[in-house]
Amino acid sequence: SWRALKKICWSTAITVYFSDIKGLQKNAPLLYHGIKVGEVVGYNLSDAFQSVDIHTVIRDKYKKLIRENTHFWNVSGINFSAGPFSGVNVHTESFETIMAGGIAFATPEKKTGRQVKAGTRFTLHEELEEGWLDWSPDLAR
Repeated sequence: SWRALKKICWSTAITVYFSDIKGLQKNAPLLYHGIKVGEVVGYNLSDAFQSVDIHTVIRDKYKKLIRENTHFWNVSGINFSAGPFSGVNVHTESFETIMAGGIAFATPEKKTGRQVKAGTRFTLHEELEEGWLDWSPDLAR
């Protein structure tokens, strides 16, 4: 089970929830600044059947990255954008996220919040919001 895996080589298990699975698969990466720091280990319908709970685990050495105010967003698949003056832009995190989906996260510079405990739940945002990629707080403490 994923709980046994967590005890062996992972530290913190958290859950993100969303209205549907959005292309995420088991083993999809959990990314911080593009680096895989964890992965999706499973999913199920929430207790009230109103959303999907996506279960993830974070490697022990990266557990300090997840704070009360951390924001998570879906990076599954490929994003296209086009405009008459900008041309066509294609963005994806990695080949792995094209195949299995993925979740990225960032923590704000100010009011990062305390480090979370296993079992904490977060909302999964459908997409990245402006400014989130600019966040780079010192989370080593």
